[in-house]
Amino acid sequence: MRHTWLTLMFILLSQMTSADTLLAPFKLTYSANYNGLNISAERTLERQPDGGYELKTTADSFLASIAETGLFRLDPNGAIINDSYQYRRNIVGKKKVEHLAFDRKNNLAIYNSKDKQRTVDLTQVPGGAEPFSRLTYQLQLRRDLMNNADQLTYPVISRGRLKLYQFETAGEEMVTTKLGNIRAIRVNRIREEKDRETVLWFAPELNFLLIKLWQKEEDEEYQIVLDKGQVNGQPVTAVLNAEDTPD
Repeated sequence: MRHTWLTLMFILLSQMTSADTLLAPFKLTYSANYNGLNISAERTLERQPDGGYELKTTADSFLASIAETGLFRLDPNGAIINDSYQYRRNIVGKKKVEHLAFDRKNNLAIYNSKDKQRTVDLTQVPGGAEPFSRLTYQLQLRRDLMNNADQLTYPVISRGRLKLYQFETAGEEMVTTKLGNIRAIRVNRIREEKDRETVLWFAPELNFLLIKLWQKEEDEEYQIVLDKGQVNGQPVTAVLNAEDTPD
């Protein structure tokens, strides 16, 4: 009986360590391309004074800017609890702003844009699960890849509608970056619409950081590839490929 208790404690401590590692503050810089425009992009994760977290992605050029911000916190079990999400885009003077707020008192998620307002009843999410924003599902995806999860399925509120994002791993690939070639797990989003695609690449040796993303959706085509970064204030460096490591 004592052995079982110690085993459970070890598993819990391992999960906490993995979660804490994945939520280490980072600042990553990417080369990006949006609809043919070369831009620079940055992704940051910061701990907030109230104990919550801010995950933010920005992309800028002379003609275009995109910013996504997600605020979230962890419950006592380490699960991600979303507080808000905001998307801002300005392409050659054409602006778009979306905002998603979580009203926990009334169990609602409230979406606002210039011409739309929608609400999602959080009590109607299948299985009573916490829905993710268009940013925070990627953190949970990192967790699940680290833990070799069999299913990669997430309820996500996108543009005010509750959707089920499903993914599948598609093996390993070498991704060429300014840090060198990095071994990555390719993850494809499973979609019914053939004209929409999302592919993400996560690097196991870099704690499953997102090193590349390519997305085509409606009138947008967007790609980012890692250039440099810091995790916990330390520089990110690519790990040598096994075949390049001296004997």
